[in-house]
Amino acid sequence: MTTFSKSDFAALTILALAVVGLLGVLPSLATTDLNWCYPYMGPDSWDWLVNGLYWSGAPVDASFRPPGLPLVIAGLHRLAALPLLPYGNFAMLALAAALLHRLVRLRHSPVVAAIAVLIFVSNGSLFGYTRFVMAEVWTLPFLIGAAIAFIRAAERPRHYLVCATLLALSFLFHYAGAVVALALGGAVLLYHREIFRTRWPWLAVAVAAPLPALWLAARALHNRASENGHDIAGLVQLSFDHLWYYAVVAIALVGLAALPLYLIGFFRLVAGSHGRLSPWTQAVVFPCLALALFFALLYNWADKRFLYYLFPFAVAIAAEGISWVIAMGRGGRRRAAFATLA
Repeated sequence: MTTFSKSDFAALTILALAVVGLLGVLPSLATTDLNWCYPYMGPDSWDWLVNGLYWSGAPVDASFRPPGLPLVIAGLHRLAALPLLPYGNFAMLALAAALLHRLVRLRHSPVVAAIAVLIFVSNGSLFGYTRFVMAEVWTLPFLIGAAIAFIRAAERPRHYLVCATLLALSFLFHYAGAVVALALGGAVLLYHREIFRTRWPWLAVAVAAPLPALWLAARALHNRASENGHDIAGLVQLSFDHLWYYAVVAIALVGLAALPLYLIGFFRLVAGSHGRLSPWTQAVVFPCLALALFFALLYNWADKRFLYYLFPFAVAIAAEGISWVIAMGRGGRRRAAFATLA
């Protein structure tokens, strides 16, 4: 018979609050016509819809954005179920939250993992933006799943296949998947070079590379034949113009009051490693830093929504800070008081 501790009940209570928060928004998503009546549409939302209608066979000129979300839109349109797309957004947010819980549980207690999930889904910016017709939230489960597979690959190298496949699929929703792939590839080069003597990394590349390569070839052919192309290569250039902007919006995203959790977590993960980062730390710190550096320094278009790709990894880092606070709180009155202030 399974028994539950107080910690388990606390974690279940926190997770229940997260689920209630997700369910509470669903009535506001109802619409009779996504194209004409849905209130949560950004400037790019219409282009995503046009791309989806193109893939469904409608006579429109597509810009060839990454095909993942447009194919979802096309499928729903063919089924006359396009108003269900916003509910799909929140289903993907829930899946991302479940995978984030699994990622944090690989290192921390149920309570810490539950608090991390609550921080993730209750974030005002992310939660509000999920209402919009955009691709960010559809990409997150693939990125988090790839991080989990990367951690497992340290003991079972065949999981590199899963990691690479998930990154390839994420690339079809947003090109941020390529940045995460480079980050995790860098971690392999630094800490797991011996794996290159086996077949697993080469097999992973062979399995995962064709899908992004085929899409890039199709996009290149389209861009040659049409002036309506979604080509972002010209935006990739070194620039320091957006550093202050991202510093401000990043603090706004995580919350000024919660910022110490992220800083403490990062310091404990990196400084406490004594030069040898664990696979778990590699899987969260490398993608988080790579995405931050890419969008702040190498992508010459500033937008807060780009931070949503690194937010799950940042929350996983904050979980280390949460764990520290809980440990301090159990170390006597003085430590508890200090932890409370933190």
